[in-house]
Amino acid sequence: MIKKSIIFVLLAVFALPLPAQQDTEKKIVAYVTSWTSITPDPMVMTHINYAFGGVGNDGKSVYADNVSRMQQLVRLKSKNPKLKVLLSIGGWGRGNFSPMAKDEEKRLAFAKACRTFCEKYNLDGIDIDWEFPGNNSSGETSPSDEKQNYTLLMRDLRDALGNDLLLTMASSADPGYYDFKNCIQYLDFVNVMTYDMSGPPNHHSALYRGGKVGNGWLVQSESIQKHKNAGIPVSKLVMGLAFYGNSGSGSQISLQEIKNGIASGKWKDNWDDTAKVPYVTDTSNKFAYGYDDDRSLTIKCQYIVKQKLAGAMYWEYANDDNKGTERNTVYECLLGKTYDNLKIGETPLNHSGSNTYTAGFGNGGEFTPRGTYRISIGGRLFTITNTTTEKGNIQLRSTSKITEGQTFIFTLDTSDIAKSILTVEDSETGVAETYECASAPTLFYNLQGQRISKPHSGNIYIAPPEKGGWNKVLR
Repeated sequence: MIKKSIIFVLLAVFALPLPAQQDTEKKIVAYVTSWTSITPDPMVMTHINYAFGGVGNDGKSVYADNVSRMQQLVRLKSKNPKLKVLLSIGGWGRGNFSPMAKDEEKRLAFAKACRTFCEKYNLDGIDIDWEFPGNNSSGETSPSDEKQNYTLLMRDLRDALGNDLLLTMASSADPGYYDFKNCIQYLDFVNVMTYDMSGPPNHHSALYRGGKVGNGWLVQSESIQKHKNAGIPVSKLVMGLAFYGNSGSGSQISLQEIKNGIASGKWKDNWDDTAKVPYVTDTSNKFAYGYDDDRSLTIKCQYIVKQKLAGAMYWEYANDDNKGTERNTVYECLLGKTYDNLKIGETPLNHSGSNTYTAGFGNGGEFTPRGTYRISIGGRLFTITNTTTEKGNIQLRSTSKITEGQTFIFTLDTSDIAKSILTVEDSETGVAETYECASAPTLFYNLQGQRISKPHSGNIYIAPPEKGGWNKVLR
């Protein structure tokens, strides 16, 4: 039994002629709520909008619901330093916007308070979710110049936040509540709520009009076109996606609940190939819920890319299924890339299928599993699988997001006879993921696939024993 061995493998990515991409990286904005407890995977989005904060009763201050929950989300930036976390102020029915926005003293004080709040809690900006200027949905009386006051609020917020903090907004599917031609200059981007545009017996978030059942007052493609016509450049236009089923009666259920209902026979799944969305019907064939899944989200993300929009926003993270089908689909469709000429040292990583790039060392001995298991570094980048053709090889997923010259350090510690520890660290950011094999290794191979009896520091690979697999170490 090998009692101690520390193995360092340096993965360097060289000569990356990347395929043609958008000029800027697509944005994926996830709304995460104060009333849910799930910890988001920080690697599947670029921005988190924390829902919600509000305008203080004095019209000059700002607050956040469940501050400890917000702080939990901010700490996720230690795992993904590129992640941006914003406070979303507002939400349906939340008021104090109108009296604040029309009063210059209060407006300026509120804008300054937003800056102070961001600095105090290490936030990256403010998202305004005023639903909606001039609508009176919060019970307030809107003045006739509400659009102008909204623009003034955006101006004062931009002045207070400066260029180092983000300012975004949530827009109704109908852009008529805002004067975008004058206020867009102050905004980094606009999240369009292209959902809840109707309810059964109509789709609530159809991409296109028509199909087997009815549509609402708008569909997503029409809403996006209206926002373009209103003066928003596509580089600032983020399309909203619904991570929930809509019954039309104010009831929202998760994708997991939808799947459970289908599996139990409670509902029958249907696909509208014109509207490009699924829906479920009950045993009497009555429309029960419109929803989205990987089928519709893939098509919608393709639309986002084709239209050259800034990206996607979704409400809300916790309504995904247990496997993260929706969030992973959006991530892989919008941020996944194809790479060429990747290497581990001087060994090329060759494309071995739709999902993986493989180092292809030796005869399949290195890291060869005796059982079926899979590890995923950071959930996004590397895997080691037990496939027939690529058994035991380190793989880079085709949807992984890496950049030219990025370097990863693989460290394998077998000093404990009861387990082995594998750590993969991004040397640029210092972000690392640690996994362990529950029992001791017995077989070692070099890069040529040759079995060695006495491993040493260097380019060494290890195969775990008959039983046991790599499990993520909670940190």
